Amino acid sequence: MSTTYKLFIVIYGGIMSVLFDRLSLYCSQIGLSFYAIENATGLTVGSLRKWKDSMPSGDKILKVSNFLGVSMDYLMGNTDNPESQKNNPQDLVAAAEEIAAVINEFQMQTQDLIIKLNKILDKYHIDSTILAQTSTQPEKD
Repeated sequence: MSTTYKLFIVIYGGIMSVLFDRLSLYCSQIGLSFYAIENATGLTVGSLRKWKDSMPSGDKILKVSNFLGVSMDYLMGNTDNPESQKNNPQDLVAAAEEIAAVINEFQMQTQDLIIKLNKILDKYHIDSTILAQTSTQPEKD
């Protein structure tokens, strides 16, 4: 058996062990059985127990993490924080503030554009309402 293969087995086994251990611990902390999770997520009965010896697909890990409300990173052992980073309230507030700033900037630019267009129309003594009329009138054949 090559050294690379042995290293792969150690790493792969370690990931499976962490995943299964994290899942088992979290379930015991919140008082939920594997059966209840399998039933709620549509996984086959007994499939979570198999995670101890074989790596599940990413979509199955995602289903379980979404159901439990924890991040996939937590289940995989990449973080000790079980809270999902998805839809974090602080991030939602920050995103809303940034979006509002962009909208305000766009509105200001739109107002500036309207002012500039009106100045051009005034310069050539064109009634600004003519643009509205020409854009809404159907074309004649």
